[in-house]
Amino acid sequence: MKFTQEVKDKWVNTLESGVYKKGVGKLRHDDKYCCIGVLVEIMDNVEIHETEDKFVSTVGLEHDSYQRGGLGLDFNTAIALVKLNDVNYKKDKTFKNMIPQIKELEVEL
Repeated sequence: MKFTQEVKDKWVNTLESGVYKKGVGKLRHDDKYCCIGVLVEIMDNVEIHETEDKFVSTVGLEHDSYQRGGLGLDFNTAIALVKLNDVNYKKDKTFKNMIPQIKELEVEL
């Protein structure tokens, strides 16, 4: 899958909308999502499903696996976003602190 401008814009708009509640540690836990979990939710043909005690996406992603290639994000970018998602969770339960970084990500043409 490619990380296009359309995907990036949709991701930013979804994070800004407040539709998804911010969570940490998993792509999805109950009704909360990490930023990568939100990206998985909005991508076509990618879903999160539960296996044992983890949620994984249909492209094989787990929150703690750092294998994000199926979403078009490179390894270092994905790790940085997950850390940014998790680091300020107690102070900020929104995604607003990471939106500027997501807006700066390069897209595939």
